[in-house]
Amino acid sequence: SSSDLSTYLEGNSSAWRTENISSKSIFVLAQTSSIGYQKEAIEEMNKPNTALLSLILVFGTFLIAYFLRVFRNSKFLGRSVRRALGDFGVLISLLSMVLLSIIMNKTYVQKLDITKPFTPTSPERGWFINPMGIYQTTPVWLTFAAALPAFLIFILLFMETQITEMILNKKERKLKKGS
Repeated sequence: SSSDLSTYLEGNSSAWRTENISSKSIFVLAQTSSIGYQKEAIEEMNKPNTALLSLILVFGTFLIAYFLRVFRNSKFLGRSVRRALGDFGVLISLLSMVLLSIIMNKTYVQKLDITKPFTPTSPERGWFINPMGIYQTTPVWLTFAAALPAFLIFILLFMETQITEMILNKKERKLKKGS
């Protein structure tokens, strides 16, 4: 049985690759058939450098934001400029990587598709989702029944916060309030 497997893998490696590619194409077609983008999905499936550019964008965003935060405590530029760069580091990094993605438009990177008339995802409902239920109303007793677990969770979180604060504010810790 192991010799049959090795014979199959050695002799039919091209057939195996063809089967893999066709199954991938079938998967993409099945995914997109309900939307109607079959042709675009096949064209965008095998774009070169998509993974590389996506990786560069992800790590670039993180590194720029991180180093702008670290730059806040350096001795370069003035204090207000450093503080502004540190505060808006995430926004600056996001905008710079989006700009890089727009500039490098030859490489396909999946982006968020927004419909031309900005509408809710389901045409069956409006912008406001009724908290009492869409298809059937929520029973009134359920609202009051949910109050007991909600109150218990409130007590738990409140006590956790207060106990943590008491532990941290002991004199032995010699903590000082910041700012």
